[in-house]
Amino acid sequence: MFAAVINSTKSALTHVIRKYVARASVAIPFVLALGFILAAIATMLVERFGTMGGYWIMSGALVALGVIAAVAVSVRARRAENGEGRPQPAKSRQEQTPAV
Repeated sequence: MFAAVINSTKSALTHVIRKYVARASVAIPFVLALGFILAAIATMLVERFGTMGGYWIMSGALVALGVIAAVAVSVRARRAENGEGRPQPAKSRQEQTPAV
């Protein structure tokens, strides 16, 4: 009896782990590419504005992106808490007319 439950749980857990490993294997190249993009931008800024100026600009831009992302996540979480996640479909004409 318990063996069936344990085997079912193992199977479900294995499926979930494989799904997330597949997603991570797709995301890793993009994360690496983003790192190279940031390095190239930092190098370009250092060449144009000098060491201090380039790194200050780079850090300011990353902080601004972080603040924007934090606000977006906060707004999305607040909407989810209030049940405002997705707009409700419009009512049909029959639902709008009161029964007589």
